[in-house]
Amino acid sequence: MYGEEFKFLPDEYKISIIQALTDAIRKDIYDFIEEFDLETSNGIHFLKWDFINSNLIRNAADGRLHCIKIKRGRWELVLLYDTELKYLYTLMKHKRFIQLQDQKKKRAKAHYIDALALLNKGLHSPNDQLSLFENSSWDEGAENLLYNLVREHQDNIERFVLIGFSTLKDDITSVSAILPSVELGIAHEVDWSEFISTDYSTSNVTFNYTPSDEEEEEVPVKLKKQTGATRDNVDDDLPVNIKKDDDNKKTEES
Repeated sequence: MYGEEFKFLPDEYKISIIQALTDAIRKDIYDFIEEFDLETSNGIHFLKWDFINSNLIRNAADGRLHCIKIKRGRWELVLLYDTELKYLYTLMKHKRFIQLQDQKKKRAKAHYIDALALLNKGLHSPNDQLSLFENSSWDEGAENLLYNLVREHQDNIERFVLIGFSTLKDDITSVSAILPSVELGIAHEVDWSEFISTDYSTSNVTFNYTPSDEEEEEVPVKLKKQTGATRDNVDDDLPVNIKKDDDNKKTEES
């Protein structure tokens, strides 16, 4: 929508969200490794996301910024909903978002970012490439997935914002707020890197770990076929609760 004025969170909320992210990557994961003296680090990448999500729920959420905890197969993500400005946020690495952009035309099924981007109908990017052929099945799947993610709250959401971040040597190097178009082009982007705190700490813990792209999210799970129970309808039955910090207890297995 041409000339639309975008309304992001106040600076103090940007700081608390980014602090939740940096604490997980700079401090929490190293404290965990040091405490338990792990010999291997196979699950470190996933553990980082558990700390990120926990920090968001416990330290960033309040009466204005509510958390929605979603389970997609074995992958759990946290959405943040600004009750005043009606914007919905989630976090993802920049490199993962770029990968999703590149693979959009190849995906047989919609990714949850495809679904959430439907909240930004009317926004366009100069790089958007309109499809010459309609895929009603794919579009319907994306619409159904969006409903499963936000349920009855969809009419109360004005825009979706992806908080993208980049890391280098286990530290945050950049953060930006991205409004993706339906085609996953970047309709609008604002750099939030100025809100990254300076890291003066040192750690004695070192480990070598380079996650593959497949480990970024949504680990595929093969389930035994059961009557009336598939991965899709298991996801459809998940409750979506918008709650404040003190009501958000982690009850699902990661």
